[in-house]
Amino acid sequence: MARSNLRTGGGSPEGSRVLFVNGEVDPWKAASILPVDTPPSHLLPTMEVRGASHHQWTHPPQPTDSPELLRARESITRQVGVWLSEEPGGSGGSGFDELEAHVLASAHHRKIVA
Repeated sequence: MARSNLRTGGGSPEGSRVLFVNGEVDPWKAASILPVDTPPSHLLPTMEVRGASHHQWTHPPQPTDSPELLRARESITRQVGVWLSEEPGGSGGSGFDELEAHVLASAHHRKIVA
């Protein structure tokens, strides 16, 4: 774990425009950037998808997907769109709204996903 933390920045990663996503029942979230460890940031936003397992939001949509999973996919798409529309060197706004804040609140692995 120490080697991984050294390579990735551990609980204080450097960089911007990285979205950390965790499933509520993801066994890897113990090695994640979590809101309890790191203050929220619009440059390094975090979210937790209630009821979701590891990377469940990256799977093809299914009719049985939960509302939380559907909102997570929309939020991820919106956030990446915000970043792609910014001017080079922009500060990186957040695509999340208050409704999502109570549904999506944690993080993902320490690796860059966006």
